[in-house]
Amino acid sequence: MNALITTKTFAISGENYRVLNSFTGDGSTTAYLTSTRGEFNLDSTSSDIYVTIDGVPTTDFTTSTAANTITVTFTTAPEANTYIQIAGFNKSTTSTRSFASVRNEAITYDGSTNKYSLTFPAGAIGPFSGLTTVELNGRVLRGPDNTYYLGDGSTYTYGVVSGLGDDSTVDPAKTISSASQVEVFVNGVKKDLSTHYTVDVGNQNIEFVTASVPTATDVICISTLVDHQYFIEGGTDAELVLIPGSITSPYSLSEDDVLSVTTFNNALGMKQRREVLEGRGTGEFFLRFKPLNSTYMYVWLNGEQMTQGTDYTTLDTKITIHGRTITSSDRLDVMYFAMDSAVGATGFRIFKDMLNRTFYKRISKTATTKL
Repeated sequence: MNALITTKTFAISGENYRVLNSFTGDGSTTAYLTSTRGEFNLDSTSSDIYVTIDGVPTTDFTTSTAANTITVTFTTAPEANTYIQIAGFNKSTTSTRSFASVRNEAITYDGSTNKYSLTFPAGAIGPFSGLTTVELNGRVLRGPDNTYYLGDGSTYTYGVVSGLGDDSTVDPAKTISSASQVEVFVNGVKKDLSTHYTVDVGNQNIEFVTASVPTATDVICISTLVDHQYFIEGGTDAELVLIPGSITSPYSLSEDDVLSVTTFNNALGMKQRREVLEGRGTGEFFLRFKPLNSTYMYVWLNGEQMTQGTDYTTLDTKITIHGRTITSSDRLDVMYFAMDSAVGATGFRIFKDMLNRTFYKRISKTATTKL
């Protein structure tokens, strides 16, 4: 009684999000004409669609294209009064798919097995552990720490462990003793040790080889498998690996405990970030990127869910924890989204040339010229 309940909801999102159509099922209609184009840019890149019925993703449909417009035909007509959403994305040539998906599954710990296959893995975009939350007995387990950098086209060396600073997300209370404790991702793509980078254990750095130096548009993530309670092995065919020896008080793990595993699948377009920060007595913590807003942010202190506006407040990249005594042995785990939000309306100019070809040009305020 009088407990505070917070609820977070996620709309459809992803990379190059273009249009969203909503329909109401009537129990008989199977075909729905959408606003999604077969090609949005007429550049031979195909579009991508994501379909849900009452919020549940489905692939039980086929598509057809006429006049560059996609029709979705369900195998079985959605029931009457069901809510159908069909989102269209301009699929990039490098992505496996454009839309993001949030899925949950329950895993029962059998008392001895530490590795479990995931029905809904985090996908092909890493770091995979950062896109996965594992809840056990009311607390969220701590995954590997992720440190983010922006490439510049010339810097080869990036720190794995350094002092805690306001512009740093590196947790200093750890030491890398082998290269196997480090994973490196560039724009969500996992890089290979020796082929793309090497690890300087003595100086606690990673060094990119000459042919793989990140450019000025690249986001680098260094994931360290130290002082963590689980990690994800693999990407599209992934397994959850528990580390029972690290799951100590105030956490607990016993036979028949149920772990609630949530994955944010394909989060490149979402620009999702996950950082673990060492405790500060001031209660002030700084993220590497500015979050979209505090509503789309998860904050856990030693695995305990914090409530925005009550337990913590945010200002730009700063998180301030209230009403808690924090020491350096505490850990703040933060999941957030560093991106602009999507808007509902999209404007296009449509015209034909002398060969009767139709062209669609998107109207953008960021590329408008006043004469």
